[in-house]
Amino acid sequence: MNQKRSKTSLLFDEDRAKNYDRFSQIWMPNYDVFCDWIPSILANKYLRRGDKILAVGCGTANEIISLLHSNEVWHITGIDPSLEMLKVAKEKLKAYPTVSLIHGYVNDLPRIASFDGATLLLVLHFLPDDGQKLSLLKAISGRLHRGAPLVIADIFGDKTALESNLNFLVSTLSGKVNPTEILERQQKIRNTIHYISEKRLEQLLQAAGFSSPHRLFQSTIYGGWICTKL
Repeated sequence: MNQKRSKTSLLFDEDRAKNYDRFSQIWMPNYDVFCDWIPSILANKYLRRGDKILAVGCGTANEIISLLHSNEVWHITGIDPSLEMLKVAKEKLKAYPTVSLIHGYVNDLPRIASFDGATLLLVLHFLPDDGQKLSLLKAISGRLHRGAPLVIADIFGDKTALESNLNFLVSTLSGKVNPTEILERQQKIRNTIHYISEKRLEQLLQAAGFSSPHRLFQSTIYGGWICTKL
């Protein structure tokens, strides 16, 4: 992803990074449930004990914590372009010295198939669909073994569906969240988040060398999928 050095890292200053977990609990209904599912999803069919997992855009390490709390023993590498998010992640992972955290982009990693699986949670919607989404997916694909699973979570939908689901999400927050925050978040999702339809996601994944995605999860504007490296 370093071909254009995404501005994603600039979205997470120190205050936003520290408050990200609180934010995710409010604005991403059942996101923690999906994170808790990931170990079972991977262990049930795809990965064995001792396999290597790459957490792309690992942020504050929510999915990494879920993977560590499972009964499996996996070697986990998290990578993120935001130093502030990684500071929070490192604090949460102090008791897990075997987890590797890298400040940077997937394209900074060696160009070899080193990983048996990967996660990409709430990252793609920050990237414009002008080649940047595809470039990231290709970078991940190039570092996975054949048959490796990729678990994705993202904001998605065509304009009509997303607007309907966003309105429903906002209705659940009435009286719980400051109206100014709600309005600002609505405007950001509509105007600055690069969401795409599920069909477009399928096209990008196939172009990057993955199978068609299977949707495992949906909660308002958020979806979760799994696909495999072909």
